[in-house]
Amino acid sequence: MKKSTWRSLVPNGITCFRIPLSISLCFFPFQTTGFVIIYILCGLTDVADGYLARKWNVAGKCGAMLDSIADFIFTAVLLGICLTRLKWSSWMLWWMLIIVIIRCFAICVCKIRYGVVAFLHTYGNKITGFLLFLFPLLYGILPFTMMVVLLCTVASFASVEELLIMITSKKLDRDQTGMKQ
Repeated sequence: MKKSTWRSLVPNGITCFRIPLSISLCFFPFQTTGFVIIYILCGLTDVADGYLARKWNVAGKCGAMLDSIADFIFTAVLLGICLTRLKWSSWMLWWMLIIVIIRCFAICVCKIRYGVVAFLHTYGNKITGFLLFLFPLLYGILPFTMMVVLLCTVASFASVEELLIMITSKKLDRDQTGMKQ
């Protein structure tokens, strides 16, 4: 096996490992030691796969799509856990629903315009992902309402930005970091 082939298997394997790790979070009580360990492992694998792919110059469309799928599964699992295990005000739930609707609309626009489902690696999405990752770790330490407002504000801007990029871009660029001037 060629060195470059082997090297591309490692980051993709790490990404694939994040999927069952994410799903296993459902089987642990929120914020227990087991939950936190697996949760941190999910975060480390998310950082490690991209780092290794770039370092070894094996980053590609397949790996980017696999990473987006793993990120989506992790986010969906986390959202499910948080929605069922935490106390939410109705305005928070409505705000999150609006964000989901915008995201779904962006996915539909992408599918119609480019023929594929894609998620962009914008700075807004990266910041949203980072804040989302911190959310369970900071729950109980920082005021819940403050965390929700911060996360939803950033996620709202990132969602609208992604939708606008999908609507206005001539071609799909998953690695676009934001709106082009």
